[in-house]
Amino acid sequence: MPRSELVLRGPFRLRDAAGLRDRLLAAIRLNPHLVLDIGDSDDIDLGFVQILLAAQLSARIAGGALELRHPPGAALARILDDGGFGAIAGPWSQAAPG
Repeated sequence: MPRSELVLRGPFRLRDAAGLRDRLLAAIRLNPHLVLDIGDSDDIDLGFVQILLAAQLSARIAGGALELRHPPGAALARILDDGGFGAIAGPWSQAAPG
């Protein structure tokens, strides 16, 4: 199945979590093979990482996968490292082709 792409621009903070979750789940329902383009936002917190992990699980349950279009920017990479997520696989483990 071809992948679909969802472009989101920050901020990606806990206060924005419900809207982000809803947009991601709606996109996954349409096509569970989802490439997420979040640009290089510097306004990100740990709540966004939780949303990514939940969306990744939802995509897998639906038979698909969630990947980031680009490798994590500095802010997301810092949160992943500070939160201890650097050693686990996630939607940030590789950039999507294309």
